[in-house]
Amino acid sequence: MDRPVDVARIERIRRIGLGGATLCWLSYYPGHSDLSAPRLISATPRAADAIERAVAEVDPEIDAEHSPNRALQATLGFLALCSFGLATLVFVVEPGSAGDPALQWYIAVSFGLFGFFLALAALLSG
Repeated sequence: MDRPVDVARIERIRRIGLGGATLCWLSYYPGHSDLSAPRLISATPRAADAIERAVAEVDPEIDAEHSPNRALQATLGFLALCSFGLATLVFVVEPGSAGDPALQWYIAVSFGLFGFFLALAALLSG
């Protein structure tokens, strides 16, 4: 599937050599990518070099004053706190004397990890 990409939107390229092919991980400037923008592309090493040169030669006209979406960050942070609260609640308030401790730990750790990833998304979103 061919999708054209504006080279001026690419901030950086990371490469991994895989024998005769190169896997390129494209990083876009904040606010200049969408869900349809390719993140990983495979190319020959010669083509990957050409892509890197093209990205280096383009003078980006990107607004450096990109402001993050505070509503999204606040929502993700709130959901992370709710998830941490549920993890704490499950861990502290066991479901009765017949509750299985392994299940209790599993549920608490699951909610805790989910909260961690939500908090990480809140910090990195923009």
